[in-house]
Amino acid sequence: MGYAIGLFLVALAVWTRPCPSLAYRIPSAERTFSRYEYPRSSVAGDRSSESPYCFVPPVPVKLPAGSLDAVFAQAEANITSVWKSAGDVPGSLSVNLIYDQDIVWSKTYGKKNFTDPLSDLPDGDTAYRIGSISKVFTTLLALVLRDQKSWNLDDDVADFIPGFSVLNPFKTSRGISLRQLASHMGGLQREAPCADTYTKGCSDSDEEVLRRLATMPLVQPPGWKPSYSNLGFALLGLAESHLTKLTWVDLVHMAMSDLQLNNTHADVPKRPAENIAEGYMTDKSHADWVDIGFEAPAGQMFSSANDLAELIKLVFRTSMSFGQTPAQILDGETLREWMHPVYMAEDRSGFGLVWELFQGGDYNFRSKGGAINGYLSMILFAPEIKVGAVVLLSNEMSSVLNEAAKHLVLAALGISDVLKEHQLAAPLPPNPTDYVGLYTHDSPNPDMKSAVNISLEPGPGGNQEITLTGIGLGRPGVLTWLRDDTFQLTDRYTPHYCEAETDGDANFYVYFARDPLGKISHAMAPGFIYGYKLIKHP
Repeated sequence: MGYAIGLFLVALAVWTRPCPSLAYRIPSAERTFSRYEYPRSSVAGDRSSESPYCFVPPVPVKLPAGSLDAVFAQAEANITSVWKSAGDVPGSLSVNLIYDQDIVWSKTYGKKNFTDPLSDLPDGDTAYRIGSISKVFTTLLALVLRDQKSWNLDDDVADFIPGFSVLNPFKTSRGISLRQLASHMGGLQREAPCADTYTKGCSDSDEEVLRRLATMPLVQPPGWKPSYSNLGFALLGLAESHLTKLTWVDLVHMAMSDLQLNNTHADVPKRPAENIAEGYMTDKSHADWVDIGFEAPAGQMFSSANDLAELIKLVFRTSMSFGQTPAQILDGETLREWMHPVYMAEDRSGFGLVWELFQGGDYNFRSKGGAINGYLSMILFAPEIKVGAVVLLSNEMSSVLNEAAKHLVLAALGISDVLKEHQLAAPLPPNPTDYVGLYTHDSPNPDMKSAVNISLEPGPGGNQEITLTGIGLGRPGVLTWLRDDTFQLTDRYTPHYCEAETDGDANFYVYFARDPLGKISHAMAPGFIYGYKLIKHP
């Protein structure tokens, strides 16, 4: 089977960097880039070899019991091998695979406390420190406040933090927006100007940190290119606190209560703590649980594999409205917006609102990694197929994290292959034959008078679908019924629609109209038949 090649880029967002003056060292300075080759789709007509990013993904559907067993067996074999190859190392590993609203596979390794002979295995509810994944929750709060109309993401952060300023040697006229803070586009330095953030936490007052910051220059113009900044997320959390008159920790705990994430918290507990995995440094010593103070919104939190799976499930609920369930704290429209890239490089890596993007097979995965004393973590997902994964590690072996993440992406691509085998026919309206017939374009231009034929044809599983041919389409397009007389035109076979989407021209909706007798009289398709009608022949 021939494959075009894709690259997997694990973006491990490390909130500290190694430095000779530090009392300990975090593995993987700045960001760890690990590149892997992933198989791309070999579906006929996807033209992966010609256009590597042109691919029509399968639609998430309910899969038959047992259909993913081979995918899970392979994932378990691969990740078990990774853990065993690490040798007799302290710590533990927890992994989850998520499909839509279910954790479909999970596995844990090691001990919660390596030095305690009575310690047991971690479980899905065992909490780990998650470092920079904390930024996801800080961004979630910003979106909640935006949806409540408390602020706009394009507002200047200086409007919410009294005394905030920074030297701007580039003399640009605009300030730094909340959106730029949440996407590393603010041009800010990496860390807050605190005296001892890395070993004892930043105990300086907000006022003192802001006073120092006012004497420091930007590293690049805001909005120009990404510059990874924990300081930016610290400021975003501080702005949230000033806006609401609540601490960032309290805001997080309120949101966690709504989301029903019982093992996720933003404060630092005292030892011994119930069901928290002990973290281990490279010398096998216990990691200190440092309260990082001012930079807490960038890397303070603890969470479990199951809780982070719930976060991914929220991201997948794009068809739900705010408040439809108690845990639906963001509207589906906002969730779709949250997936949009802010900056993309040529290799399809980039940044969104907190997300770090990488190409895995045919999909542009959203991810967030974290690292803090004795802990490494990663969440990643492909929103098109609603498949995601969680990796939590309580030691500093970045190779274990990267390899486990690689095999979970391979598992996600395996789920994609199974989805292709179980696609359903497009939904039909109550009376599908109403729409069947020959239609003619009513444009005065004779070159536009081509006919369009709408018919019922066999689809996946032998079920019928409404198809459309004509107006320059190659193979038939499929009309997916949405509501009333409204359809979306999609295609499983040719790259036409994928390319149109890439060009920002994929508004392929078809609206049918009825005459006074209730019969279909014509159709409108403003995305590709501009301003004219398709008149139905008797």
